[in-house]
Amino acid sequence: MKERLKKLFQNEMFVGIACAVGCIILIGAIILTAVLLTRGNQTTGKNTDSTFSFAVPSDEEESSKEESSGQPSSQEQAAQTSSKTSSSSKQNSSKQTSSKEQVSSQAPLVEPPKANANDYKAMAKQNTYRAKLLARTYMDDFYDPQTFVQFMEYPFRTVGVTTAWEYGAMMSMQTMMAKIDKSEISLMNNVIEGMQYYGRKKNGELEAYVVHRGDFPMGASDEGLAYDDNIWIAINYIQAYQNTGNKTYLSQAEHIMNYLWEEAWFEPLGGFFWDYRKQARHSCSNNPAIKPYVDLYKLTGKKQYLDRAKQVFEFSYNALKDKKLNIYEDLVGARQENGKWVEGSSAGTGFYSYNTGAMISGASALYSVTKDKKYLDEALACAEGAYEYFGVKDQVKGYVGWPYKRENGSETQIWFNVILLRGYIDLYEVAPQEATKYILMFQNSIDYAFTHYLDGGYLPYDWLGGWHGKERDRYKRALDHSSNVEIYAMLADWQSRRK
Repeated sequence: MKERLKKLFQNEMFVGIACAVGCIILIGAIILTAVLLTRGNQTTGKNTDSTFSFAVPSDEEESSKEESSGQPSSQEQAAQTSSKTSSSSKQNSSKQTSSKEQVSSQAPLVEPPKANANDYKAMAKQNTYRAKLLARTYMDDFYDPQTFVQFMEYPFRTVGVTTAWEYGAMMSMQTMMAKIDKSEISLMNNVIEGMQYYGRKKNGELEAYVVHRGDFPMGASDEGLAYDDNIWIAINYIQAYQNTGNKTYLSQAEHIMNYLWEEAWFEPLGGFFWDYRKQARHSCSNNPAIKPYVDLYKLTGKKQYLDRAKQVFEFSYNALKDKKLNIYEDLVGARQENGKWVEGSSAGTGFYSYNTGAMISGASALYSVTKDKKYLDEALACAEGAYEYFGVKDQVKGYVGWPYKRENGSETQIWFNVILLRGYIDLYEVAPQEATKYILMFQNSIDYAFTHYLDGGYLPYDWLGGWHGKERDRYKRALDHSSNVEIYAMLADWQSRRK
């Protein structure tokens, strides 16, 4: 991690001076490290066990930072943030524990005996072990818990820190790790604290989370705001609340979902816009919103959340579903005719596994509280539709894989399959017999990857095909590999509750 932080500065001006100063700092760091080791490895870095609080800097503090750094564009902001955060990390490196040191300080992992597939508790232990193994490598290579920086790639090249999407996926991963192992809660709290660097404030309070990271908590100024990013973050907060009982997390989830309704709902025809430009309504900004609204209804008793979940469902079902394939298109537009808004067509806008997976979750959640069979029917239809359309059945005999590329050969995100698996697991809560076969397809194919292709604590993005030697293999992506961790964590949780 420290090596990658250093690379951010290797093209700075005055390299000669920096090298000389670096030598002095290095000598000092060695001496200081020796002193610290003799004192029992005491550190003065941030305490990842601390209770999280949503600190908002004063307007004077914010103005001071803006005056000194200027107002960068969205693209420049990500690079500048990476540089500034890494500079801070370098200046305090003698006082802080690196992510590698934090990970290695955990108890050694002991691999359990190979589990029998019919022994659900043993399978849960095996999945937990594998999730932890992958997670430790991931957090070592991609995340610095002292500066809250998550890197886009490993090994580090020129791409800087991640956007809210990738960071939110790591937050999702860690909330699942904390669900299956309470000792992971402190790191979960730490990751959530880092999420605040993507927060943009309005009137002194959190408005929402934006695409690019700011220089300090609630200090993001990026204009870019994706509503779907915020839905995923709200889902993470709900899971964090369920893990800890911390009502701050619940209130943050409510804040986001209320903001979404007020800011992004298209009143004339229904549906949430995808981002701040309000040009189209996507499946990814609607289907995922259904379940957190239902969850908030369950947790708070506020009927408005259930009503909203039903409204989102009706919009998506009518405007975005391909009713022949039983999966969901990507987006839909709208136009005005004779002064009235008219719904556009979603046909041909593209299919991604997570859009249908999110609907399986949402429809299952609605059925769980209403017992209206139309929701269960939709969840079951989508479950089979997703399997038929997205399941890769001809790669390795006896296994079903899940897409990492589209039909035209272009790459896609395996993170999309995390949401599809989540949908199948949510379906299990209301239709266990029907859902089990789909979940086991995921279990078997990721186990195939672990048995045949595990390399240095990583699994390939192509579970059944292995490592291809392409750039995506050589420079691992944060989103790919947090996905593999989370999938094993979800499977561990599911096997532990399986009947």
